[in-house]
Amino acid sequence: MTTNRARKKQARALAAADGIPYSQALALLEQQPGGPVYVLQPTEEEIKDGITPEELGVKALGPDATPSQRAAAEAHWRPVYDPGQPCRCSGNCDHGKQCAESLPEGDDGGDQLRCTGRVVHTDRYPGSIFSVITWYDEYACTNAEECDGDYDREVSLPALPWGEAREGGGIVVYDRIRHPQFPDFDSDTPEHPPGNGSCLVCGDYALAGLLCDGHRAEGYDDRYGVISEPDPDDCRCGGGCEDCSPYGTPYGERGW
Repeated sequence: MTTNRARKKQARALAAADGIPYSQALALLEQQPGGPVYVLQPTEEEIKDGITPEELGVKALGPDATPSQRAAAEAHWRPVYDPGQPCRCSGNCDHGKQCAESLPEGDDGGDQLRCTGRVVHTDRYPGSIFSVITWYDEYACTNAEECDGDYDREVSLPALPWGEAREGGGIVVYDRIRHPQFPDFDSDTPEHPPGNGSCLVCGDYALAGLLCDGHRAEGYDDRYGVISEPDPDDCRCGGGCEDCSPYGTPYGERGW
């Protein structure tokens, strides 16, 4: 399986060799065997703007697209800055609606008027570290000179998860999905990193992974190379008891 990093490297090499934009080279690689099949292609005007099939959103994908391919399309559609035209996202957005902001009339801050601008959907990306169906939307008002009505909100998309849970806990973000709170993982990222023999928390000897036995016993976690601290009010059984801690106290409170 070609990893995210390897595919990006191939795209840069193809772009340099053929003198084409990086986005176009990436789209060409996606058309290779194993890549998504597109049932919708950019129009002539969209091609002039450098829009690739992937940037048309989920609607451009064939019915056999994988969950990873659908999520990538949902994360990479090109915004439509004309509020009179349909958004390229999968739906459930505010694109084209009238701005709800109120504007002060004159410089004296008197009576307020309703903004005459309309809302444009500018971005969508994962919006949770626990729920793979929660996305985050960003919006901008077309009346930028008078209105500061930009806003963002969560949206739930049960048919479009941005990742999947792995056995034993943790969530892996699908390839080519940018998550603001997760590193850029490939699907080949090992669940348990090899480490270099030192604990990243205290520097002591780590038999395996990135943590020493002491910090691992306290509830620290190193899955996928990310150090997660324990919740001081939590314990292994979830009940906040003292029996689950090696020190006879809840995590984070040493008994000496």
